[in-house]
Amino acid sequence: MTVIVGVPASINNAIQTGTLERMWNESLAPTLLFRADALAEVWPINLGETQIFSRPALLAPRTTPRAAGTDPVPQAIGIEQWEVTAQAFSDSIDTHMPTSNVALAPLFLMHAKQLAIQAGMSLNRISRNALYTAYVGGHSATAGAQPAVNQVNIVGNGFRRVLVNGRQTDISVANPIAVIFGAADARNLTAFVPTDANDPDGPGVATYDGADLALASRTAVRALNRPFLIRAGGGTSVDALGAADTFVMQNVIDAVARLKQMNVPRFTDGTYHLHLSPTQKAQLYADPAWRVLYTALPDSVAFRDQAIGHQNNALWYENSEAPDSTNTGAQTVRVGTAQYGRDVHAETVNAGGFNIHRAVVVGQAAEYEKFIDESAYITEAGITGKVGEFFVTVGGVQMMTERIRYILRAPQDRLQEFVGQTWSWKGDFAIPSDSLSGDAARFKRAVVIETIG
Repeated sequence: MTVIVGVPASINNAIQTGTLERMWNESLAPTLLFRADALAEVWPINLGETQIFSRPALLAPRTTPRAAGTDPVPQAIGIEQWEVTAQAFSDSIDTHMPTSNVALAPLFLMHAKQLAIQAGMSLNRISRNALYTAYVGGHSATAGAQPAVNQVNIVGNGFRRVLVNGRQTDISVANPIAVIFGAADARNLTAFVPTDANDPDGPGVATYDGADLALASRTAVRALNRPFLIRAGGGTSVDALGAADTFVMQNVIDAVARLKQMNVPRFTDGTYHLHLSPTQKAQLYADPAWRVLYTALPDSVAFRDQAIGHQNNALWYENSEAPDSTNTGAQTVRVGTAQYGRDVHAETVNAGGFNIHRAVVVGQAAEYEKFIDESAYITEAGITGKVGEFFVTVGGVQMMTERIRYILRAPQDRLQEFVGQTWSWKGDFAIPSDSLSGDAARFKRAVVIETIG
């Protein structure tokens, strides 16, 4: 049996018997719900490089007859471009070896499991944040009362860039983005400066053309190319959500209808995927339409176990990582009780003090995971890792699980007291636009459902 020099026999035994690998698999699986919907593709590129990909638009159907004696006029296919940048994500934990033999192996495995959970949550949230940032973009409000000048402070995202010749481009006088302030005041945004340069998709100050407007605090700001979004009870911003605006079955029916109308393909299991928070799922059981559906089925799994499964052409996932004020990073108070979650670039508490929960119905290829294959890495110690397998050498051991690399390092400090464990992932999550097909919405392969929680 090959062992890692300097690592106690109990830990080597955990490696050889597969216990450590199983700890990772069991820990990662339940935390990758959003990431599992991303289309994973290996990406042969160097760290820090940016690459541009393309997606063709549909050709419009030709329904008029060709005049006799004339040739068909060649059509040009619209091309939309999207870009990804290779970035590195990782974290590490050390296990102090000078403890009793009885405690060492359990402590080491506990550290391994907690590191695995963190790795899974990290990649899952990076995937989630990219998806929600795109699909709540263009739905926002003013940060406070705005004087009658040609600039406005906006709290949300989706107003910084516009598609020009298939390429995402910063807005300008030549390339503005059309918006509506309030109910009907149409303007063009011609510049956008983020409040925090390190958070370009966050709040910022926008310049607009046309007559100056004096805007009340929390005036809705909506881009004309905003993604389709379902807000319980209707309304033009999150501030319209009140105590009665809970999650109901009709929300899912409407979201699925939208995806079908836009010809969004289903996943290979034949369904769209719905991610909703436990709170939204609990609200569903108060929905009269839902209760009528199961009136004569009190022993069904939907009521007995609250296991919904496949319903309304969607596969339902109860997902505790659906964004709210508890899991979206640093919360910034905007006006009164309103709070903004930086991770998803959207407000998580509205001006009325109601917590905002956001479910999402996703179609195939709404998101791509472009990853660098770290199983091909060879270190100076001669370690080679392959997906799902251990390779133990004199210098250490590596394992790949769900494209996340795990590195176990033998003690290298002078007293040989610390065994190091690290996870690593390199790549990017990208949300391609489909604005050249269907209606004017910029993103079309998912629908966010906003309710109170």
